Amino acid sequence: ETLGSLTSKARELSTLILKMIIEGFGLPQQYNLDIEELNNSNDSRMTRYLLPEQNKDLEIALVPHTDKGTLSIICHNEVQGLEILPKTGEWVDVVIPPNGYIVLVGDMLKAWSNGRFVAPIHRVVTKGDKERLAFILFTVPKEDMTIKAPSELVDDENHPLRYRPFKYEDFINFHYSTRTEKGVLEEFAGL
Repeated sequence: ETLGSLTSKARELSTLILKMIIEGFGLPQQYNLDIEELNNSNDSRMTRYLLPEQNKDLEIALVPHTDKGTLSIICHNEVQGLEILPKTGEWVDVVIPPNGYIVLVGDMLKAWSNGRFVAPIHRVVTKGDKERLAFILFTVPKEDMTIKAPSELVDDENHPLRYRPFKYEDFINFHYSTRTEKGVLEEFAGL
């Protein structure tokens, strides 16, 4: 019951965030249909990250990757471990506050926004002597949705088109067939 309630609230939050993006970009209301398709379904899960093996200070529990959907909302049991790789090339700890959460942009929002949002490369590491538990809601588009940047977010001068239009299911099939983690969006749809 608790997980069902958390999933419902996280889904409401993802809808609100996507509507705020439409408003923030000053896009016409017609793009609310895109929001519905980008936020079509979700996969929520509880993930348990095991402690590092003896004599190890740190262990990579989840390899570096970007999320393949639209948004990911993460909260946890106050055991840190999420790291993001910025352009500097040095891993940075992401501190999720107590009773808080973090929202990560996925590859689909990156493509839809014509690269104005970045899907961060991230990983999970375990350290210390307490297991990390995390609740994650992955928001994903309709499989047959064509991911295409709104024309208002494309201009030749500052924001040329970065990704060709593509169907979400074709992207996912490409990802699973190649098992590419980093740079899969650019490889699949980059111009």
